Order: sequence, then C-alpha cells, then structure tokens
Amino acid sequence: MFGDTAGTLVGTGVFLFISAGIGAGFFAVTRRLLAMGSLDLQQPPSKVPIILGIGVGAGLFLMIYQSSFSGFRSLEVQGDRLTLHYDFFPRDSTYSTIHMTKIEQVPAFKGQWRLMLEDTEGSRYYSALAGRRDVEQAWAVLHPVINVTPSVRIPAS
Repeated sequence: MFGDTAGTLVGTGVFLFISAGIGAGFFAVTRRLLAMGSLDLQQPPSKVPIILGIGVGAGLFLMIYQSSFSGFRSLEVQGDRLTLHYDFFPRDSTYSTIHMTKIEQVPAFKGQWRLMLEDTEGSRYYSALAGRRDVEQAWAVLHPVINVTPSVRIPAS
C-alpha cells in the first residue's frame, strides 16, 4: 500500500476547495475590471471572466494533483498479471508482467519515494508517494516476478 487513501481524499478535497476559491477570485477581479472598463475593451465579452476563472482554478488543481496525488495506491500480482489500483483515474489497470521491463525505486521529495514500473513500449507507471520502506517492500515482491536488474536512482547532490 502506497500512501494514505483517507489523507489523499482529504488533501484532494482541501486543494480542490482552495483552487476553486482562487479561480472564483480571478473570475470576480476580471469581471470587475471589465465592468469598470479597465481592460480597454470596447465591448466587454462576458465569457472572459468565466474562462479565466475556470482555467486558473483547474490548472492549479491539476498541477497539485499531478505532483502529489497521482500514482497507483496498491498493486496485486496474480500469476503473470499485475493489477495497479488507483484512487482516481484509472481505477484499476491490469498488465502482463511479461511486458514489464524495469522496476525502480525513485526518490521523490521530502523523504518520500515512488515505485516506477516500465513496460516494453516505454510507458511508465508510478506509485503514489510513500515511505522508503513501503517502496522497498513492493520492490521485493515484484522483483522476482518481473525479474529485472535492481535499480535505485540517487539524486545528484
């Protein structure tokens, strides 16, 4: 198990709320500036504040999601099938272990690690952020199944 599902859901909710608030703020400011004529437009377009607010809010949330909340939460090996379980998208993905060519323990940030799997097509699958012990345990389970050379990336100092 990588990370904390409850913590992820709470964190996602909090950052979604903050992102929506910032997007609403951009919407309000842009709408007010257009109404005052401060943006030098002859006829104020009504869609600009909505597009700007949604774009800023969604962009901010997607950046936070991609950096902190993405990745599979757990994995399951049954014979030659590897199933990755995600909290969000995609929910569950199943792959053949025969097509997996690389497994690495990758340091992330602030003492957190990710498990990275790579298939024959070069697609990479990262786990959610987790402690080093969790990543090492998952590596120990998968290594005999995938049967590749061990690899740990050490960040440059």
